[in-house]
Amino acid sequence: MAGFIPALYFSKLNPIEALKSRPIGKGFAKFNFRKVLIVSQFALSLGFIMGVVVVLNQYRYSLNYDFGFDQENVLDVELQGTDPQVFKSEIAKLSPVQSVSMSSGIIGTASYENTWLRSEGADSIEVAQMFVDPEFIPNMNLVLLAGNNFTDNAVSRNYAIVNEAFLKALQIPTYAAAINQTYTVDANRELTIIGVVKDFHYADLRTPIQSFFFRYDPLQFHYANVKVVSNDMATTLGDMESSWKRIAGEKKFMARFFDDEIKEAYTVYFSMIKICGFLGFLAISISCLGLLGMVVFTVENRMKEIGVRKVMGATAWSITAVLSRDFIKLMVIAAVIAVPVAYVFFEKLYLETQQFYHVTIGVLEIAISLFIMLFLGLATILSQTIRAARVNPVETLRYE
Repeated sequence: MAGFIPALYFSKLNPIEALKSRPIGKGFAKFNFRKVLIVSQFALSLGFIMGVVVVLNQYRYSLNYDFGFDQENVLDVELQGTDPQVFKSEIAKLSPVQSVSMSSGIIGTASYENTWLRSEGADSIEVAQMFVDPEFIPNMNLVLLAGNNFTDNAVSRNYAIVNEAFLKALQIPTYAAAINQTYTVDANRELTIIGVVKDFHYADLRTPIQSFFFRYDPLQFHYANVKVVSNDMATTLGDMESSWKRIAGEKKFMARFFDDEIKEAYTVYFSMIKICGFLGFLAISISCLGLLGMVVFTVENRMKEIGVRKVMGATAWSITAVLSRDFIKLMVIAAVIAVPVAYVFFEKLYLETQQFYHVTIGVLEIAISLFIMLFLGLATILSQTIRAARVNPVETLRYE
């Protein structure tokens, strides 16, 4: 299409008109199609640039959001079938280890499972759950609002600690009223509520906080959450690996810092930043190339006018302004079109998929995007107009 359409157009030109070598129109008078292309390209470029800025801000916002639990200095170790109590006893001997808890998954990363809960006289509801030991709640600095924590005995298998959203879903009016309520889960196992914790993000921020409870079952523990305070983390990790080998033999020591796992849960933002960045680079490159071609063509057609203006006393900067004015108008039109469209797309469509935990697009995000687009566009325009404005009029008017 890019080759055929221009070829078709030029094949229909009148040879007599073409051989006269007359400038085609004055300024942009007969280039409406080119104007539309330039405006469209820069509007699209601005949209992709805003996409990069918005997604980057959303990524930073997600990582800095208060999830309702501690992330720092926690090392999650995969148990790989190792006895939780043996691991805890061995690893607790290391001086940098402050506390150790057990869990079936990693909170904040959608590492949970769902179950159905039933009660007399009410419909079943779906509840997210995770299995933890008594040390988990204090280790993660979760807030116990009412009731008691688990204890290390078989009786705790019949207990549950629920969040505030659980109470709202079942229309329980107070924390105290929830204690000792009994519900049925799994294969007719009865669970009694013994405590209520403050709402926290057990999944990522794209999932709203819903009904959730903790349960106790050592057979479900897959991770040890080790809180470590050390000035020499490399040595501490080496000591922990040595302790692991004494427990697990040849099994590989697999451990990751909790905050790194939280970051990994949001790698989708990095993928979107790369995609928007790459497409934005292509769009702005094509836009600037098209704009460069138009600037060069227009400047060449107006070289005699530039020479006359300089002879009449015009300064280089005034000539640059005259030559650049029409191009700058196109960029302003592109910005006027792109900003509201991009705002509606990101604020009303994309960010709404992030549920209730997302950034808002403000003046700063729009200003940064506009600056990047205008800077690149102006650099393209001025690279030719300033050069043309500085040409000696003798060179342009020698044949007049």
